[in-house]
Amino acid sequence: MNRVELLNHLDLSTFIAFDFETTGLSKYSDRIIEVAAVLYKDGKPVECFETLINPQIQISDEITRITGITNTMVEDSPTEKEIAEDFFKFLGDHPLVAHNAKFDEGFLYELYNRQSMPEKRYIVYDTLHLARSVLFNLPAYNLGFIAEYFKLSSVGSHRAKKDAENCGNIFLYLVEESASYPLAVISKCVSILKNRTYYNQSLFINLANLLLKRDPQSKGIMTSILDFKDQTNWYSKSGNDSNNFPDVNDIFGEKGRLSKSISRFEKRDSQIKYIEFIDSVIYNNHSIGIVEAGTGLGKSLGYLYEAVKYVCNTDRKKPVVISCYTKSLQDQLFYKDLPDILEVLDGSLRAVKLKGRANYICLSRLNWLIGDSTGILNDEETAYLLPLIFWLHWTKTGDIDECNGFLNSRNYRIKKMIQSEAGYCTTNICSEYDGCFLGNIRNHLFQSDIIVINHALLLSDKSNPNMLPPYDVLFIDEAHNLTDAAYSQYRQNIDRALLKSNLLICQPNFSGNKIWKKMLKLLEKDIKELNNILYDLEKYIDLAINAVEAFFERLSDEYGHRFLESSPYIEKVIINDVAEEYRNLPSELKAVYSQIRLAEQTIKLLYKKLDNFDPNRENINELILTTKQKMDSLTDLLLSTKFLTSDQDSEWVYWQEGVFGRGKKSNSKPEISLHSSPVDPGFLLSEYLFKDIKSLVLTSATLQVEHSFEYFLNRTGISSLDNFDLKFSVCPSPFKYNEQVKYFQYSGRQSLSDNPKKIAEVILKCHSKLKQKILVLFTSYKSLNQVTHYLKIMKEGKDLPIFSQTQASSRYGLLKGMKNSKNGILMGTSSFWEGIDLSGDFLEILIITKLPFQVPTDPIIKAYSQLLEQNNRNPFLYYTVPECILKYRQGYGRLIRTTYDEGIFIVLDNRVVLKNYGKQFQDAIPVNMQMFSTLDSLILN
Repeated sequence: MNRVELLNHLDLSTFIAFDFETTGLSKYSDRIIEVAAVLYKDGKPVECFETLINPQIQISDEITRITGITNTMVEDSPTEKEIAEDFFKFLGDHPLVAHNAKFDEGFLYELYNRQSMPEKRYIVYDTLHLARSVLFNLPAYNLGFIAEYFKLSSVGSHRAKKDAENCGNIFLYLVEESASYPLAVISKCVSILKNRTYYNQSLFINLANLLLKRDPQSKGIMTSILDFKDQTNWYSKSGNDSNNFPDVNDIFGEKGRLSKSISRFEKRDSQIKYIEFIDSVIYNNHSIGIVEAGTGLGKSLGYLYEAVKYVCNTDRKKPVVISCYTKSLQDQLFYKDLPDILEVLDGSLRAVKLKGRANYICLSRLNWLIGDSTGILNDEETAYLLPLIFWLHWTKTGDIDECNGFLNSRNYRIKKMIQSEAGYCTTNICSEYDGCFLGNIRNHLFQSDIIVINHALLLSDKSNPNMLPPYDVLFIDEAHNLTDAAYSQYRQNIDRALLKSNLLICQPNFSGNKIWKKMLKLLEKDIKELNNILYDLEKYIDLAINAVEAFFERLSDEYGHRFLESSPYIEKVIINDVAEEYRNLPSELKAVYSQIRLAEQTIKLLYKKLDNFDPNRENINELILTTKQKMDSLTDLLLSTKFLTSDQDSEWVYWQEGVFGRGKKSNSKPEISLHSSPVDPGFLLSEYLFKDIKSLVLTSATLQVEHSFEYFLNRTGISSLDNFDLKFSVCPSPFKYNEQVKYFQYSGRQSLSDNPKKIAEVILKCHSKLKQKILVLFTSYKSLNQVTHYLKIMKEGKDLPIFSQTQASSRYGLLKGMKNSKNGILMGTSSFWEGIDLSGDFLEILIITKLPFQVPTDPIIKAYSQLLEQNNRNPFLYYTVPECILKYRQGYGRLIRTTYDEGIFIVLDNRVVLKNYGKQFQDAIPVNMQMFSTLDSLILN
């Protein structure tokens, strides 16, 4: 079926794609400054309505920066009243298409209202929601990125005509992609939206009818263009299990096996040294090896070789566990590096990639939610489920991270309702779905030889063991991030939404508990008090939710003055004395404590009743497990709430965070949340993670500060361990940095780091002179946005290929744009300082605008600094500078990724030269420095 025939069947032979540019986000107080509407017939644009509009209010500098539309440009343009009639006439009765239609439709109907014209209701399609569904694995869903995905030009985006044209063309591609799915998928979408009113509903209904008429069993009408790797979470290889395991030189040597299987593979003496060091660690009890491996050494292949060798050569009954910090490295290890090393080795091996339970979808819980969403989800939230339906047609892992279309909506409440949960998954409750996805993974997990996990799971398993089988040998890659992972894992947080959602999962009448309550009801004859227990539980949960509401309302009334509504950031206020802080809220806190405790006692009573049943009774074990999980949840909730409001620990720091809701009136109150974190997580790491490990290797490209591991040992708590044999090694990078890199250091007296205009001039000079790809690293979004602004208003900067990190952009999308451009300029903040790989001509110039010092007012940073002061140590020299050096080295590591790379490294922070501590930063970079004091003295060639 061709496009024209498909559109005709779907009642889309004609439609209008439209777009508004406005003075802001409010349909009531803001105004339209440009409108464009493009009429499509048989899939071709045939007519356009386009005009600038005088909004009769000021256009802000920010809107001018985004759209390019100035107050002068609209000065002589018609008002909205003068164009309204012609515009509505152009729209006629055609279906409408927009990207993020809720925004444009809102302005459209408000335009009707302001002209006192009777509203006309249109059939509206939304390319944002449709793209999230049928292209569920895209990294971003802004119009510009999707246009580039379909190879449509995004030049001129944020102008109405270009955006409307792109929107219409994208819609055509998305309709065809929708038609590639089978009737079972489309019918499920129709079912989900039944009795709802939302965008794209007509498309799914018409498409389902078309598929039903043609062939209900067909796989779809059109061919999918989706680029999705349906990989599994487990890996298995059969081979010869003899003890004659290949020697390291047989694999990594000059003419070793890897040289034949991997393009451009080279023998690296430092890599062989690295492997031999690991070998000296993992076969000894109570041995810890700490090894810094320079960029480009090939450390992942090295420790994977040793892991495979260990499981093949030892009579072991426990797996080797490998942990890393980032998703990108975890995927690289499992899907690329492990297959690469196993291709040249002979042994049999089984491996599993595992994340925390909450990363996996539970099919049972999803289907319960779909079947009983009325009253739980509104129309928009119901539509958020659609990406999951399309993704489930493809996935073999059940890892929700694969479905960015769902995650892009940021509806964490729904995610909590459908994620895997103890008591459901891996039990008979999910047997209908083959144990759900997590059940399948766990079946492989306990038979595996190598398990690849992330730091979050590693730390959560050690503090609450329930996911991993016992193990003796542990590799920790990206070990420089272990402390940050510990801060994230061990911190305590409560807010209104978190408390309410955790209480709700214990509420018998909650839709997610439908099966739990049904199973309990089967025991009515056996438990005479059952109905009374459930009645009490429902009552106490409702009262607890009301108490939580009252507490957080009073919290906002009492402390709202601490937070500025005008602040663009979440503000944080340290609490020095928790008991004193909340002494004005005794009745509210007492109500929260008492109602949660009553609910906890009630569910404990239910648990005791269930625990007396014959364990062989059908479904009783699952019922006991589910009830215990809910009981434990209430216990944890009560402990967390008391810990954050009364039971202060001197080794923890406490703070409040406040943020004002978007779109609220000016007299609105901030939403306040409560937080706590260990000041120094090293003692928790030593107690829960390191103490019981037989052999441990910690590795990274950046572990040393001033050629010493002392800082790393102190921060991770390893320095406090007894009865461990500590071994250290430094395996240098194979790169010849002085031959591959030119390092230019600004040394002028006047600061450049805080001058966005001067930074823009440096970037422009580099780009104009060398016409090469540039990565610019910033320490704040504010500075990044200011520099972007100056670049775009400069005469030579108007058409620069700038890929600037914003809230609407994705790292993946920016990197893809950078790689596809001839001489792009990529500008990013913290997430771009590490974990990105731009080798060869994908990156030739790296500019660091400012040394990446941490924010000194952050509660955790401030508390740890105070701890050092109490121990007579200078926090700046013993903490602030070392942390900054590690981040600085990570940033520098982006430039040279292979022995074939060459590049220019420019640092614009003069503190490297002018401050006493600057020498440490100079020593951290293994390249001779060339100084320049003015832009004219920066000689590039």
